[in-house]
Amino acid sequence: MPHLPFSCQQPMRSTRNVDAPRSRFAAALAFLLLVCLLAAAGGSVASTVTDFDGAVARGLPAGLRGDLPAQGAARADATRAAAIMHVDTRMPVRLVYSDDGEAALYRGKVDGYPAIFTRYADRLDIFVNAAPHSDAYTINYATQKPNPEIRVLTQPAKSETVLRDIVLAPGETTPESPTGDRAKAKADSRDTAELIFSIFVHDDAKNVAINDHLSWWVGLIEALLPVGRTMAIDIRRDLPGVTDFAYASDDPNRKLLEWLTLVRARFPQEIDVDSKFLLFTRNPISSTTAGIAFQGGDYGIASASSHQTLAHEFGHMLDATHKHAEVRYNGWWCETIMFAAPVDLRSNCYDYSDANEKLIRSYLE
Repeated sequence: MPHLPFSCQQPMRSTRNVDAPRSRFAAALAFLLLVCLLAAAGGSVASTVTDFDGAVARGLPAGLRGDLPAQGAARADATRAAAIMHVDTRMPVRLVYSDDGEAALYRGKVDGYPAIFTRYADRLDIFVNAAPHSDAYTINYATQKPNPEIRVLTQPAKSETVLRDIVLAPGETTPESPTGDRAKAKADSRDTAELIFSIFVHDDAKNVAINDHLSWWVGLIEALLPVGRTMAIDIRRDLPGVTDFAYASDDPNRKLLEWLTLVRARFPQEIDVDSKFLLFTRNPISSTTAGIAFQGGDYGIASASSHQTLAHEFGHMLDATHKHAEVRYNGWWCETIMFAAPVDLRSNCYDYSDANEKLIRSYLE
């Protein structure tokens, strides 16, 4: 809700006694109105979070209006005081933050665009996919903050060096890795129908808004799960000896093998055919490598250099390939998730190509 500009000036004294009661009444009325409006503005975030909880509790689908930041936010249509929100369904996904507890995810729309709502702790994060017509953006509400925040997820500025990712074939794993035997393990009976994605947030990425990279991807994968399968995402932070892993190197292949070895040594009870382990970092692994993963495997490293890198590396783990990526055009060009080398000026599609969706769906069966 826009802030209300006002100034404090010394009151002018009336030279006519007959106007004094009228002036005092008008001043008191104006002051009362100002207090009410400021109170409403200060409570806008808490109000939106409360309204969201109430709408969900009454039953889905549900609609509500969500307060927006003041005009001037970096968003083309940030001229209105509220967004029109439609919450359609709750996603059958477990998302757990090590420091904030379990979250609930919902599908819906904001101002007519597809959206993913993430409700956890005292927060409500909303990813809005306006691509390719406009940049995707997130609206963030926290009850401890007086105003909501909008982040526009624009493509990062390109350097002279193009950041790419590296994908390793299962045969390139170390002998103790079960990755190469996944096909055989997949054919055996599963202990659980739940696919678990463990994301270790590196200490240098603590201040990165991980939901900007994650929530929309969860929505993509959940929609591809076969009947009877579920998924869980475990966000882990502040684990000495793990989340301080020295990932920067001119030899990303070696670093991925070191990451694999570390995970298997520290979490042997979690190694399973239906478990994936990703290290999420603030910076690229090297001057030319944004991320790395085993194709069809269980281990990867993804940087925050692009909002699609995390989804890209998990895509490799789920058998998606560069070959099947595509560039789409619908008023502007955008790149699907598995595009190998991002090109300046094109936006993110925040979606897998149809061919890669088919590969992922087959992998999950």
